[in-house]
Amino acid sequence: MKNRTNTRWLTQLALLVAVLLVMNYTPLGYLQVGPLSMSLLTIPVAIGAMTLGPVAGAILGGVFGTTSFVSALRTPSVMSAAMLQASPVGTFITCFVARVLVGLCAGWVYIGIKKLLPKNTKLCCAVGAVATPLLNTWNGVPAAGVPSAAAAAPATHSARTASRLSSTMAP
Repeated sequence: MKNRTNTRWLTQLALLVAVLLVMNYTPLGYLQVGPLSMSLLTIPVAIGAMTLGPVAGAILGGVFGTTSFVSALRTPSVMSAAMLQASPVGTFITCFVARVLVGLCAGWVYIGIKKLLPKNTKLCCAVGAVATPLLNTWNGVPAAGVPSAAAAAPATHSARTASRLSSTMAP
């Protein structure tokens, strides 16, 4: 019986990983809003964290983080380019570690709400579904804020230096 349960869990996890990868490498996973992109990849992470548990949520979050870090390296946006320039380690933490914690914490939130409200499964699912993107945003803010501020300072300094040079060189 235990072997069958492990096989089912692993199969469901593999299907959610496949959904994550398809969403990541097609236009289904990201909505472009100006220079930023909004990710819909938290949906499979939330589903996995609530149906398979916090460990599966962490694994799915790790896949999500790996794909977002690889896409930040391959085709950087304005934000990811600034973050990579300021701190590659901070960018890795923002992309990977924070996303693993999102999946783990989403599973814990769902379990906690389910223990508080055992008869209201729909409300527990709704709270878990809302918690996942909120955790994704909140986890990325502290790590993203430091590199972004550090990346903005040299750019401001360079702009001031360039304006001074152009004013001194003007005839």
